Amino acid sequence: MAESLPGRPERTSRYNHYRPRPLARGNTDFFRSPPEKLVRENRQDSQTGEEKFCRCVHCGAVITRLDTAIAVSGGHEHTFCNPMGLVFTVRLFHSAPGCRFHGPPSPEFSWFPGYLWRLAACGGCGRHLGWLFQGEGDRFVALIATAIQA
Repeated sequence: MAESLPGRPERTSRYNHYRPRPLARGNTDFFRSPPEKLVRENRQDSQTGEEKFCRCVHCGAVITRLDTAIAVSGGHEHTFCNPMGLVFTVRLFHSAPGCRFHGPPSPEFSWFPGYLWRLAACGGCGRHLGWLFQGEGDRFVALIATAIQA
């Protein structure tokens, strides 16, 4: 049997060396659902009583803050039709920390000229919520209006 390292017990089985590996460093936050602190903290604006967050309609996970809403190509809300004939009304946000993004960036059928897109899914339940659009030094998230609650 191999020598054990100081402070570590000897292996008694060939399977004892299998341990879960920690997540890689970098942008791995999209693998986790939003922190419970975000869900609990500041649920409502103290002055108006309105929610400060956009949430997934399926699981209620926090997706983004309402104050990150932006306007691109003349508006915050846009309606588009994809190549399969499905119509989507999307709302645009600077960021969506509660989303995880899938697939390589694609230029095909981009609704915003000059931007590549990737799929955006809920970090809590994995449902499709919209798309991440990436341009030269610029990026934003288009969330399907019926998939989020504000």
